[in-house]
Amino acid sequence: MVSGCHVRLGIGFDISPMEFPSEATQGDSSSSADFFSATDCLTGKRATPYLGELHDSLGQRLIIIKNHALFLLRSRAGTQNEEERRQTIEEINAEASHAIEETRTISYDLRPFQLDRLGLAKAIEALVRSASRATNIHFTTNIADIDGSFPEELRINFYRIVQEALNNIMKHSAASEAEIRVEKNSHGISLSIRDNGVGFLSEQKSTGIGKGGFGLTGIRERASLLGGTVNMQSQPDVGTRLLINFNLRNT
Repeated sequence: MVSGCHVRLGIGFDISPMEFPSEATQGDSSSSADFFSATDCLTGKRATPYLGELHDSLGQRLIIIKNHALFLLRSRAGTQNEEERRQTIEEINAEASHAIEETRTISYDLRPFQLDRLGLAKAIEALVRSASRATNIHFTTNIADIDGSFPEELRINFYRIVQEALNNIMKHSAASEAEIRVEKNSHGISLSIRDNGVGFLSEQKSTGIGKGGFGLTGIRERASLLGGTVNMQSQPDVGTRLLINFNLRNT
């Protein structure tokens, strides 16, 4: 009981020695390649950045929670007064809350929940609405029902292509209008994303204006996983159009 409040804190710890990969395992590049291949297939995005986040940020918070809990356990003999115990419990609660939020963020980045709840077409519409609320750009959409067009484990790549293109428009285009069109016919699917922004020269596209070179390399990689071909057209002070045609026979 702390200042009139009943508090029950149950925490379990694995105190067995931490095991690290052996030299033989560390030198096995094939196992790493298989891991990244499986991760790319499921998420369309390498997990390496998230492994860093799990280790550096989330891992640190869990260590803090563990240390606070151990401090409470060791202070049972009365070395800590009620106010100090209450402060320690509040710090555990705060760190746990941050850890939960970071876990949710990482989980969303790996696979947006909208894909499973809404389907691909509705998830893209929700993505555009979110972008529209975050900027003064006027977005228009015409999105066909493409649910079921791509294998379930690969459809996130289509979502990420649209997401990256929208990010580029918001960060770099200085546009006032943008349009996202998704059309489906007997031959395949076409994705067209255009804006009326500042545009750029063709040679600037290869050297990469802005952070990540507009993410065009990543867009091409994701499109290739879906059997798509990428065509980008841009003119200074006119705008940019990204056109991707997907041959569904290749998926």
